[in-house]
Amino acid sequence: MKTAFQRKLWLRTPSLRRLAVTAAMAAAAIVVVPSRWAEPFGLTALEAMASGAALIAAETGGLPEVAGDAALYVPPGDAAALAAAITALATDAPRRAGLAAAGRARAALFDTQILAPRLARLRAPGICLDEGIEGANHG
Repeated sequence: MKTAFQRKLWLRTPSLRRLAVTAAMAAAAIVVVPSRWAEPFGLTALEAMASGAALIAAETGGLPEVAGDAALYVPPGDAAALAAAITALATDAPRRAGLAAAGRARAALFDTQILAPRLARLRAPGICLDEGIEGANHG
């Protein structure tokens, strides 16, 4: 059992906790993101793909948009489907390797060096999607 000091230290050092999670992902063959609510952006799924693990994710919220074809999807809250997906990937090394490779490629699309020029083009003068917003850049 942790002391109050240890609990407080753990809560105040999220970077250490985050490092432990990413290290576990890097060591895993399969990462499961069984979200039950519609996450707007699947950062955990993105981190799992970047780590090289095969991904199983709930088919909800932003997870399918982030992971694309690089994940095996299950309905949210369906424990039987989740167990079947885990068993399927655990017993099929080629499929697991294929999802892991697809995940690394998919994660690379979210690299800031790739996204920054795209965002800059969207913010270029002459392009304004927010005509009615006061202070928007109208070129």
